[in-house]
Amino acid sequence: MADASITYRLDLVVRLLDTTTGKPAAQRQVAFLADGSVMAMQERDTGLYVLLNRGRNDMHLTVQAKGYLETSADICYADLSERYPEVEIPLIPEEKPYGYQDFVTIKGT
Repeated sequence: MADASITYRLDLVVRLLDTTTGKPAAQRQVAFLADGSVMAMQERDTGLYVLLNRGRNDMHLTVQAKGYLETSADICYADLSERYPEVEIPLIPEEKPYGYQDFVTIKGT
């Protein structure tokens, strides 16, 4: 019986940070587009996504996350670590339709 070998290459690690809290963005409805084409990023933890086996070609990465403004970044692999190519992308929350009211007061008898 022949041996089987499965290999993966880590091409990019993306950390999405909420600019209001400074914490990883907890939104799970996220789309990543590279030069206009949808990319299959895999979620590894809250706000942490990885790209495997795409090839390390420079790209213009656009991030669309529900509840945040669309943002983009230019990925240049010459500027990233060879062993752990990681980028942090800040996400700015969208304005809530009802304003920035963070609490509700309930009165009763």
